[in-house]
Amino acid sequence: MLKLVRNNRQNYLETIISSLNDYSYRNKRYQIDFAIAIGLCEESVDFSEFIENKRKTDKLILLEDNLCCAIFDCAPAESAIKATSNMLSEFQNKNSDKQIYTSIVNSRDYDSDKMMIDSLFDILEYSVDNDIHGVVTNKEQMETSNT
Repeated sequence: MLKLVRNNRQNYLETIISSLNDYSYRNKRYQIDFAIAIGLCEESVDFSEFIENKRKTDKLILLEDNLCCAIFDCAPAESAIKATSNMLSEFQNKNSDKQIYTSIVNSRDYDSDKMMIDSLFDILEYSVDNDIHGVVTNKEQMETSNT
């Protein structure tokens, strides 16, 4: 599962960056925060129900059959974590037999889109390596447990 992500990480990074143009522009020009969350499931999953339940200003990117990325517009860290937690709860209600690993980053914490996405995947890998599934993992949680 994680091997596929590691092998294709550069392709995913490029796909996500190409989707961030409007969000990054508004962030740099108007200091409007956005967040990116990613979910990785052990097996193929139907993420289409999440596409229907997102806000119109948010964007869902299907990277693989078991890997999905969401961009939350105008979302400070707390709001993005709550939105991701809500999506996670909905996922678990419909797919109780599947484990999903999630991570989230916020634009306020990074100087570039590349650094932000690299951190997103680092946190996701940390979650999988430490079997932290069913909860939203962020940079602070990873740093706290590494100290």
